[in-house]
Amino acid sequence: MARGLLLCLMLGLGGCRGEPGPACSGQEPFESLARVADWQRTEVGADPFASHQPAMPSCPPDAAYAEATWFEVDTGLCNYVTVQQPIAFSLGAGAGLEVVLTHSDLIGAEPFDAHAALRVGDEDVWELVRHVEPPMDGVSSVPYETIVEQVRVEAPAAAGTPIYFHLHNHGDNTWNLIAVEAERCGGD
Repeated sequence: MARGLLLCLMLGLGGCRGEPGPACSGQEPFESLARVADWQRTEVGADPFASHQPAMPSCPPDAAYAEATWFEVDTGLCNYVTVQQPIAFSLGAGAGLEVVLTHSDLIGAEPFDAHAALRVGDEDVWELVRHVEPPMDGVSSVPYETIVEQVRVEAPAAAGTPIYFHLHNHGDNTWNLIAVEAERCGGD
């Protein structure tokens, strides 16, 4: 059983994959579309999220890296990063895609927006925005969270198409991309 579906069921969100698209029956197993160890930094000129880049981007190698079974970004050191890799298999139009992501308590001295996103080829397929206010009485306005979200890709994508994971925020937080899984239907 796909790790995300298991987590979804454990959280009591049964049936959270939505209706299948035209190329999928809804019965296909979800498989890992992106491997944790294969994320690579995106070159500045090839970054599809460049419009989000802060005036002074900073992300040393030890701030965004593969860890055990997830890709970790420490935003206390890294205020902006986009990584990419080729997708492991083809996606048919309407294929389900699942993202599993966690973040620590989102804390910053000034208000800010945290932004995470996924793109497959030229299609923005998933986005998360959290608005963060400075902590009051030591309590974060956005506490630790596990995000499990399912979406459907609109356009087909051939194996090897780049998938991008983007994250930026200006607080001292830790984000973990646990999984990006997809239905293997309508493709190879």
